[in-house]
Amino acid sequence: MTNNTYEHKKMPQLILLVDFPKKYKFITLGKLRQLVFCKDINGFDKVVVKIGRRILLDEDLFFAWLREQNPNWNSEEVYIKAN
Repeated sequence: MTNNTYEHKKMPQLILLVDFPKKYKFITLGKLRQLVFCKDINGFDKVVVKIGRRILLDEDLFFAWLREQNPNWNSEEVYIKAN
């Protein structure tokens, strides 16, 4: 008899690229497209998930990437309000 153990991981919250600025008003669609275009240079590739021609962003990885870009960001003091 085998012991099957499965890790329960949080399902990633994927948001369409075009819907991301609707949820988070602090970033524009144009800026997101520029980040995706240069993803291999700026490290944004870990945030991007492509399914066919659709581009999705992993919400948790986006904010982790944003913190990497801003090492002085104290997440306890910064609150980003989502609609």
